[in-house]
Amino acid sequence: NQYHWSTRIWRVNPQDKYLEPIWNDVQKRTLSAVLKINKINILTSPKTVGLAMLNNYFPTTPKKKLRFDYYNGHPEVLFYLNLIHYMFIVRSYSLHKLPELYKTYAKGEKILRDADLETLFLDLGLISANPSTVANTIYYLKYLEIAYLDKKLLAIYKNHWLNFIPQNGVDWQNKVYALTHLIIAASYFYQRKADPKDFDWVFDFFEKNIEEIIANTNSEIISEVGLCYKLCGIKDHTVIDRVILHI
Repeated sequence: NQYHWSTRIWRVNPQDKYLEPIWNDVQKRTLSAVLKINKINILTSPKTVGLAMLNNYFPTTPKKKLRFDYYNGHPEVLFYLNLIHYMFIVRSYSLHKLPELYKTYAKGEKILRDADLETLFLDLGLISANPSTVANTIYYLKYLEIAYLDKKLLAIYKNHWLNFIPQNGVDWQNKVYALTHLIIAASYFYQRKADPKDFDWVFDFFEKNIEEIIANTNSEIISEVGLCYKLCGIKDHTVIDRVILHI
């Protein structure tokens, strides 16, 4: 959508013309998020709100079906994922300091500090169903200074995904998305260079499997593979050349 594209372009090329779709999306998210945050009380739990959110979750692709099946059994996770993403967006633009949002943001922060975030987001079921969002979420939490789970996430992803053998296109997409989003999230979405030493095992996998990645994923994911090298300051590599040739 326009926000998804504009915010990434704005991060590397901050021109005013990209701000309108970003601001429109922030306002739309705020209308929804404030209602959900303020619903949480003694009688209304994150699980209750998550169940209501499932009514508007439509599993229109195989990947979304995997996610839906997981959220159906763990509806509170859907609430927390949306809350954390919204709070990351708000803080990224320093909107959490606005008087209109300050109390709501503070309540959202308290909700997160009261939750067992490690159990919620380092669960292998969730990691298998939605690995890219989990990677993003762990780094959102670090950016928000609420939880520091990135080292544990790296260890889990390295053990799980390097031993995971894809059986179909969806499996390949999830596996490669899991690895690319570790690096994209560690760069805080193009804001800084990620440390290549943390991801040498990822690059080793890319190098050994680039032809299988090209054959079994899509141009978006393949582009992300090349982008990961750039985000770690690696300007020249045979994988980058192969990605550019494919594109």
